[in-house]
Amino acid sequence: MSAQCSSARITSVDVLRRYRALKPLVLRREQPLISIAESLLGGGFREFTQSYERGEMTTVVQQLKGIRQHAGDALRLTSAPDSCLWNLLVKPIAEHLVVLADQANRTCRGAITPALKLSSRVFKSDLHREGEAIYFAARLLNKGVGSALNVQLTTSDDRLALDQ
Repeated sequence: MSAQCSSARITSVDVLRRYRALKPLVLRREQPLISIAESLLGGGFREFTQSYERGEMTTVVQQLKGIRQHAGDALRLTSAPDSCLWNLLVKPIAEHLVVLADQANRTCRGAITPALKLSSRVFKSDLHREGEAIYFAARLLNKGVGSALNVQLTTSDDRLALDQ
């Protein structure tokens, strides 16, 4: 499988169609493996890929954990490690979902990163108290898409310009 996140939904529909056609031909004890593949590429994955296609990066990031969890659970199954069906059909899907989740994570994290900037570079403060922390209020502008929580400003003394 070489589908990227942007084309994974179409590919997964095709794969599911072929797996459903294969299901009646599979041994009864291996039919649950087809069901695992169907659940991997089912509703949650479809929502994930549709959100990616629509550019809803915040939704994609929220769904990443579920996609990884579902694929990881499937890979940890020990019920059929010697099954040809498992090794050729189901395991590659689960492994590829992890790759797609990583790709989406790299793409989305950059797209929803906040771009913070101080609204002013000039602050007034009382510097008479030696050795104490100085607190000041500042307004931040966010030019990015994401949100930022618990923001702290840290700077080295050599980059501060003090006017007296």
